[in-house]
Amino acid sequence: MNTFDDILKQREKIAKMIQTITDGEIIDFDFIVDHLTMGGRPSMVTIMLGVPGKVKKQYDGDMDSLLNKHEDNIRQVISSFGFPELFTRSIRWMIL
Repeated sequence: MNTFDDILKQREKIAKMIQTITDGEIIDFDFIVDHLTMGGRPSMVTIMLGVPGKVKKQYDGDMDSLLNKHEDNIRQVISSFGFPELFTRSIRWMIL
């Protein structure tokens, strides 16, 4: 099983693939672990996505529409890098 440290090591590659698959609407990817269980296992993760200002303007600030458009592809990219277990936790999405 891959760890969160492994995801960090692949972060730049994941971000590049997300940028490609979203046609540049999302240009960066990162995450933070928000909550841990009593046993120290991550229970909630925030996925942060970098979106250029011009894209936010195109969507009139409606980042929910942007996320709805690309969420499945983002999940597929992260899973294809070997981290499908990330989505077994509660996910909070943040657009930066």
